[in-house]
Amino acid sequence: MMPEEMVGQLLGHYQLLRALGYGGSATVFLAQDIHLQREVAIKVFMPRDGYTQDFLHRFAREARVLAQLDHPHILPVYEYGEQDGNAYLVMPHMALIHRDIKPGNMLFKADGTLMLSDFGLVKVLSGEDGKTPFLNEASGMTTHALTGTPDYMAPEQITGKRYLRAWHCALRDADGLAPL
Repeated sequence: MMPEEMVGQLLGHYQLLRALGYGGSATVFLAQDIHLQREVAIKVFMPRDGYTQDFLHRFAREARVLAQLDHPHILPVYEYGEQDGNAYLVMPHMALIHRDIKPGNMLFKADGTLMLSDFGLVKVLSGEDGKTPFLNEASGMTTHALTGTPDYMAPEQITGKRYLRAWHCALRDADGLAPL
């Protein structure tokens, strides 16, 4: 089944609402947990023909490994399931994009835990109805505005794509190295 055809379907007790992103062998969907009435993200792995059993075995192992990890900087797995030849991982739906990751916004607790601060430029992703579950008023920022600290902005940030370069630059700077 194609990802577009899966919208509206149930995987376990999760109703798929819309696709959030696509990868080589998986699609991430926004879904509604019909039991707990909360939004979650579901990564649905779609094996290529002829590789189903090996594929399912490999991702079941990955799910078991992830389920054993309990770390504040690793996204937890709520559930692993298989249905109609597709494996899926259920995770929290992260609805914020920080947009200003830099050393000055990275704080450490006494125990060394990294905490992000300064959410003034945060982009709140909307739900299916166009509203966010926890923020119903406009932020006053346009979606086309260039936001962030230029020395730490990824070139892709201008086009609204990945922000991995910001983490890289911030970590280099924290180590006393110049951002690339």
